[in-house]
Amino acid sequence: MRVRSPRSEGEADRTDQGDIEYWLQRLIACCLSIGITKRALLYDYYLDEIGEIIYEHNEMIRRPSREDKEEVEEVYADGFF
Repeated sequence: MRVRSPRSEGEADRTDQGDIEYWLQRLIACCLSIGITKRALLYDYYLDEIGEIIYEHNEMIRRPSREDKEEVEEVYADGFF
């Protein structure tokens, strides 16, 4: 049996059967990178929740664009009272 590397044969082979069989390992690695342990992933979360958690984590860590930039307003102590 010959093992093919998707990197050596181009991006077109990334949807090959070899890429599909490692989906769980990639999911575990992704969750570990955001602080969810393997045990917690397998026993404490529903599969539907994981997608939302990863999406929200990506939203938190993404760099703000020019449209998302906060307006900073300077306020003195007199303005609080």
